Amino acid sequence: MALEPRRYPMIHLNSFTRGLGEGNIVLRRFECKGPELAVSGTANSAKEAYSYYSTVSADPELRIYDLSMVQPVIAPNGKAQFQIKGKMK
Repeated sequence: MALEPRRYPMIHLNSFTRGLGEGNIVLRRFECKGPELAVSGTANSAKEAYSYYSTVSADPELRIYDLSMVQPVIAPNGKAQFQIKGKMK
């Protein structure tokens, strides 16, 4: 992993934070274990969660992963809790 800078977890975290936008998305957890990563957080709505997923899926530094997102869970206050997982190609 040390020989391939594109695999550094901090580069991946930077890509996820770069896509946050105006503060409508809050990341709660970032985990990178070998060829897999997981990110969870909250968005103001399910639409914003899907928009965020589209943004990070298009990020060139994250294209080394097959990213997927399960349907967000809507809390009583209307916020959407999401989880994005990725497996290295």
